[in-house]
Amino acid sequence: MPGAIASPGRCRILLPLPLAGCYDYLVPEGLELPVGALVRVPLGGRESLGVVWGAGGSVVGKRLKPVIERLGDTVLPEASLRFVDWVADYVVAAPGAVLRMALSGGGWGAAPAPRR
Repeated sequence: MPGAIASPGRCRILLPLPLAGCYDYLVPEGLELPVGALVRVPLGGRESLGVVWGAGGSVVGKRLKPVIERLGDTVLPEASLRFVDWVADYVVAAPGAVLRMALSGGGWGAAPAPRR
């Protein structure tokens, strides 16, 4: 998992949602996205936080949407990414759900406070 994703190119983004796995996104030209970087990506009609999980897969390019932006200089350590995968395998859970729990401790994936 170490290293930067080639720019421009494709990358796999894990979203903090209970999904089966990563989604592929285009890396805009001039944007360096190391594995573990926090990014904002389009998802349906909204935007979502995500983590760069690796190089892109084999999805047809016309269907891919570009990463909107990199969020700061924070990069999750490779050990944290491996831990998320291990926990997901161990408890038979979606990796995105485990990522949400991991990010919520730092305030990244926390749900908004309920409105009254």
